[in-house]
Amino acid sequence: SGDGSFGNPWKLQTALNQPSAVQPGDTIWLRGGTYSGTFVSHLDGTAENPIVVRQYPGEVATLDGGNSGGTPIISVRGSYTWFWGFEVMSSDTHRQSTQPGSNPSDIYRGDAIQIYQNGSLPGLKFINLVLHDAQVRLPPLALLALLPLGIAFYGYDSLAKRSETRRADAALQAG
Repeated sequence: SGDGSFGNPWKLQTALNQPSAVQPGDTIWLRGGTYSGTFVSHLDGTAENPIVVRQYPGEVATLDGGNSGGTPIISVRGSYTWFWGFEVMSSDTHRQSTQPGSNPSDIYRGDAIQIYQNGSLPGLKFINLVLHDAQVRLPPLALLALLPLGIAFYGYDSLAKRSETRRADAALQAG
């Protein structure tokens, strides 16, 4: 499914599987458009040479999990990878809940980003991402790091009447 060139690009999941052509220090450019589905990143850079996944300059790249049935839109399982400047969202039209609270069980969107990481998989950064219309659940230590971050979250209230926005200015580093 392509060779990774601009003229013959890989499918997104192929690139996130880190084919042999993707080495530490490389940038995977997301060309403008919508990437539908759910994805798992297995990218492994190094502390000196992280792999960068970034939207192409002047274009808008969107990962749309649609109705993911609770599956994360992107699950990150590698190390030393920077995800930079694109949108992660769900276009699922089921947006109303009769349940109170910010995490109703009758709306089945998955997490925007799942950080599947332990001490042996450090060096992830999430820079200037826009996450919306998906769940955002992070472990307690990551929540502390969210106080000054570079990610904008757009959520919903239990009756889907308005959005709640939290913004930040620096990068979230896990690990």
